[in-house]
Amino acid sequence: MPGAWRYRFVALTAYSVLLLLVLAEESDLDNVVTRITAETPSSAGYDAEQAERLRLLLVEVKYSWETLPVESQARFAKYVYANVDALSKSFPEVFDEDNKIRFGYSIDGPGEEYLELEELIAKTNVELTNKDLEEAYMENHFARVDVDEEMEQKFEDAKDALIYGRRDEAVKLFRESAEEGHDGALTTLALMHLSGYHKQIRQDISKGAQLLRQAMSLGNPDAHAMAAMLHSSGFAEELFPMDKTKEMIYLDVAAKGNSPYALAALGYKTLYGLDVKEDCWEAALYYEKASGLILDDADRFE
Repeated sequence: MPGAWRYRFVALTAYSVLLLLVLAEESDLDNVVTRITAETPSSAGYDAEQAERLRLLLVEVKYSWETLPVESQARFAKYVYANVDALSKSFPEVFDEDNKIRFGYSIDGPGEEYLELEELIAKTNVELTNKDLEEAYMENHFARVDVDEEMEQKFEDAKDALIYGRRDEAVKLFRESAEEGHDGALTTLALMHLSGYHKQIRQDISKGAQLLRQAMSLGNPDAHAMAAMLHSSGFAEELFPMDKTKEMIYLDVAAKGNSPYALAALGYKTLYGLDVKEDCWEAALYYEKASGLILDDADRFE
């Protein structure tokens, strides 16, 4: 088995074993969403006073959407979805012809991005009572913390050592990289501690959880994918309680960061309609992207 494939196979196998076996304060924007959802239209639509209040609130939500807790995002989406006819009549500049709210609308015209209400509702189609989800859903999850070339090279050397069976050297380099704050090394060590790795690292779930959360705080997509799988598996439930909402949030974050594990998991869920709307075409796109990322990584070792 080629080296890169062996590395990916080991990682995927470990993730599968785990699959089997972010608190934040209440935001003022929660109050904004509460006020929005209190503006119930009559059969004739919104009156002038309601419309003026709601216009200001919609602008506030639009510009602060990415910092809005996911509970509030879902509550807002459900409200808009339930009242879309009245909203689109009162605020034509906010909605396109398909009644999708414009993510980037302004006085000067429509934006280029749209909030897919049905998709958001599908992703949050669970009991939204977890205050843990008040960690800003979109906050910083696209941006990995930058690492310097020397730190990145040490991490690559650690992966090479692991692929070619030099386990002692690999663990030493992973530990050094993790101590320097490399998010990939932290994620790898987290997996090793959670599952137990050879003689060098005994299983230590508490240590693994600590390293995983540290990697997540640095924006590592695979760390988010691992957290999603842990919350769906029942493994180490005292640290990662079964939680479908967290699973979907973390998978979405990881997929947006191009984690092949998250993309493959979302492909499977979408193919069979598990927690999301069944869609064979979308599932194929997830799988295609995941396989492309793995092949690109494998090419480095040829």
